[in-house]
Amino acid sequence: MSKMIIRGHDARQKLLDGVNELTDTIKVTLGPKARSVVLDREGQAPLVMNDGVTIAKDIELQDPFENMGAKLLREVSSQAQENMGDGTTTACVIAQKLIQDGVEYLKSSPTESNNLKRALDEMSMITTKHLESSAKEVKDDSLMAVATIASNNDNNIGKLIVDAISEVGGDGVITVEPSKSGNTELSITEGMELPRGFISPILAEHATDGKRIMENALVCITDDKITNFADMLPALELSVQEKRPILFVVRGLDGAALTNFLLNVVNGNIDACVIEGDDYGDWQDKKMRDLACQTGAKFFMTKTGSDLKSIKLDNLGSCDKIIVSKKKTTFLGCKGEKDIIGWAVDKIKQDMEEAPNDWLKDKHKERIARLIGGVAVIKIGAPTQVEMNDTVERVDDALNATRAALAGGVVEGGGFSLYKLTQDTDWNKDVNHIRPDFYHIFVNALMKPLQQIAENGDWQFVWEGDGKGLNGLTGENCDLWEAGIIDPVLVTMSSLQSAVSVASMVLTTDSLVTDEKV
Repeated sequence: MSKMIIRGHDARQKLLDGVNELTDTIKVTLGPKARSVVLDREGQAPLVMNDGVTIAKDIELQDPFENMGAKLLREVSSQAQENMGDGTTTACVIAQKLIQDGVEYLKSSPTESNNLKRALDEMSMITTKHLESSAKEVKDDSLMAVATIASNNDNNIGKLIVDAISEVGGDGVITVEPSKSGNTELSITEGMELPRGFISPILAEHATDGKRIMENALVCITDDKITNFADMLPALELSVQEKRPILFVVRGLDGAALTNFLLNVVNGNIDACVIEGDDYGDWQDKKMRDLACQTGAKFFMTKTGSDLKSIKLDNLGSCDKIIVSKKKTTFLGCKGEKDIIGWAVDKIKQDMEEAPNDWLKDKHKERIARLIGGVAVIKIGAPTQVEMNDTVERVDDALNATRAALAGGVVEGGGFSLYKLTQDTDWNKDVNHIRPDFYHIFVNALMKPLQQIAENGDWQFVWEGDGKGLNGLTGENCDLWEAGIIDPVLVTMSSLQSAVSVASMVLTTDSLVTDEKV
């Protein structure tokens, strides 16, 4: 197939056109005066959203070269979402401004692209250091502020998030899901979470929104590295007989076994999924044993001669729900016996007391926390499915932002922490060696999130040198710390780093190649 090729400024301009189309669509969702975007879905009700990354994923542009720019920006929003779960729209707004000013500059100085990239990278690094040093530790009252702001100033949602964290801790397992009763509520259930996701990306491709939800699921756990699909058949047959999905937790699934398993899943012959056990070596065995206790499953260990071929129904664990995603698996409503779980916890406590160093003690503490911590489930109710989907996305983002705040601290929100740096003497001293033309491109981008929030509220912000920022809800200049307008510093840093990353890619691009349309 013949190719279409464009080069130089024309190529960068096309990428910018795509970036503009995407960003101009989602930037209205930034700040407390955010507006929604309606996404048309074939055969389904339109989706009303104010979540930047969800909207970005749904946009495809007709022009193939412009679509490349939109795809690159989608990558930025996805990266910010993956890193911190929030800050996607901010990242896009910063990236757009960097690319706009960068493309204009390179129009007359195309050979300066790599020098510009290095300058942006260096200023980004300096900026993140300043943000880190200015962050404040999260207190109880500021935690509520973060959760409320992140959920679009919904006090009820903010309180639910704070209550969930108080129940299971900042590192505890918290999930957000639609409510079957129609009520928005918090519940605590038996369960745990493993930092292991789909064993193959093919399983992710055949999941809804990147998640595989298994209701009333069976669980099969073995320390075996399965290479023969026949070893899995007895458990799969039990799954079919019981008309229940099954999750395999294994040391590995390779060769013909993996191929056959994936073919059967894709063809709809089996309702099953596979993940690898958490950790490595002996610790993987220990954590598999913990999961077996929690779910009521038998732990099939090759070293003791136990064989999956002899598996019976009562050897399988059970959960009300299992959610598998790219990076983690959450077990809800686990059916393990409390006496057995209690015995396991007592044994781990004994091992912890006998541990010769702090590292081992911490590993045992982690196991205990998983076994007894439980899972907080925030159930979202709404009058319509459309509103429910939007709220679930919003609450999930707010939860991630709140956790980020606990982990790294908070800075002044509403884009002000970035804007303020541009007026800061120490920051300007640290970037003083940067060429003025490159400096101004970066500074203009740092100012853009606050300017966009002001524009969305039809406000105007004027720097008065008194440390006061814009309250995007009222339009007043105020002390943002006192007003509780704060952002997790990790989210702000991630947004900036993601934006600089994609801008650097666009600005150092000289040619675009795509298939010619027939």
